[in-house]
Amino acid sequence: MIKKISGFPEYLPQDQMIFSYVIRKLQLLFEQESFIPMDTAAVELIDTLLSKGNDHEIYGLYRLNGEEKKNLALRFDLTVPLARYVAQNYGQLIFPYRRYHIAPVWRGERAQSGRYRQFYQCDIDIIGKQNLEEEYDAEILSIGCKTLNALGLNDFVVKFSSRDILIPLMILCGFNEDIVFDAIKILDKSTKVSQDQIINDLKLLNCSFNLEAIKYILFYNKNIENSPNGKDQIYDVFNNLSQILEFNSKLIEGYNKLYNIIHKVELLGISKSQLFFDLSLARGLSYYSGIIFEIVSNSFKNLGSICAGGRYDNLVSSFHTKEKFPGVGMSIGISRLIPEMINKQMIDKVSINDVIIIGFENHLEENKEINSIINEDNLLVSYHSKIAQIIRDCGLKVQHYWKRSNLKKQLEYCNKIGVKIVIIARNDEKIKNIVFVKNMITGEQKELALEELYEYLKNIL
Repeated sequence: MIKKISGFPEYLPQDQMIFSYVIRKLQLLFEQESFIPMDTAAVELIDTLLSKGNDHEIYGLYRLNGEEKKNLALRFDLTVPLARYVAQNYGQLIFPYRRYHIAPVWRGERAQSGRYRQFYQCDIDIIGKQNLEEEYDAEILSIGCKTLNALGLNDFVVKFSSRDILIPLMILCGFNEDIVFDAIKILDKSTKVSQDQIINDLKLLNCSFNLEAIKYILFYNKNIENSPNGKDQIYDVFNNLSQILEFNSKLIEGYNKLYNIIHKVELLGISKSQLFFDLSLARGLSYYSGIIFEIVSNSFKNLGSICAGGRYDNLVSSFHTKEKFPGVGMSIGISRLIPEMINKQMIDKVSINDVIIIGFENHLEENKEINSIINEDNLLVSYHSKIAQIIRDCGLKVQHYWKRSNLKKQLEYCNKIGVKIVIIARNDEKIKNIVFVKNMITGEQKELALEELYEYLKNIL
């Protein structure tokens, strides 16, 4: 028996059809929001991939050794390749540049439930030139919410914060600039380990910090059900923090910026009940520079975040361009989310066909000459071709079924693949220029003249 390779998922046909259907639906949604499709090479230079920071503990890279002996690796996300692409092609792009990218990525992680070595990412990003207004930050977050709604998910919460707040806040707490990012990474584990463990890990940084402020940050994160939400929650948190810390101008500036962004998210139609200000949210990626967010669903708590993103002002600039290209984007974890939705039957079965044409019979028991059988079959092929063209003219998907068997077995096949309409056209129907149309959902069967088929199909499908 051939052994599966751990961490590289493959789907059976029905699940693959659902997966592909969801991707097509996402593509349509993003294009309705005026995002342009793009793709980049699966392989990047190691230096390109590591330009975002040395997060080796998070992203292992598989190196490829070709004839040119360059340090190459498979991409581990879609954002760094986007930044490289913009840096190389900015003279030919129109800004703000809006793109979506749905493609596989690879990570050298230990395979486990919900975590793969190869998986699809689904990203949208907006890149500006010199500046990118905060309304785009609000737009990206709101599109993330609306996209999940379109997939049938409504019971989610958006946890948000901002590096413009987190960095000056942690510095005020006592972590200097040399270790502030180490402190933020420790804080980011607050949903996975205990409060005591977080505090002990922070103490290992060998600095004196404001324990009361840190405890408040961690405590507030545990009270999502009993707090105000949205922009009102930002005000509430900062009002409480002001009694513990003396704010500086950078922290106040970060507060005002985030408050305005979340206010705009609410104006774009996202309910404030779904917006939760999480001070301990840090996001591990080092290139974020402003708002950051994660979306978690009550239906899939085992998955953690199902959508995440944020603002990055300096990533493209790391590729040695003289211009500034700030960006904001988000990613949906479709390789983890879709299988879970399938398991919970939250997505209907998808049929590759709307209509199937059957009717080729087994002639082995008939006392006919072989040439006569071949001639009859060829005429029936031509008749099926005419029927198929009528079906396509209706804008429907059609499949031919050429296997010779009795009608019962042919209908059993049609039932297995989940097709809605079956056209039965045997030699007798060909001679009379008619077809039988069987509705596999209702069981109704109707005889039609071939010229009546187009109008009938347009009316029922």
